[in-house]
Amino acid sequence: MANQREALFNAIAAYASNIENLPALLPAVEKIAQKHTSFQIQPGTVQHRR
Repeated sequence: MANQREALFNAIAAYASNIENLPALLPAVEKIAQKHTSFQIQPGTVQHRR
């Protein structure tokens, strides 16, 4: 779980740093999408914690 938290934090930081340069985010977004696809994660699969 710690690795997932760190990955999420790093993704959010990268998005915030490049919000004015969205094309720079494309490789990271594609990698995340491929990873989710390989795990067959579908919308609604992930439960949110509060």
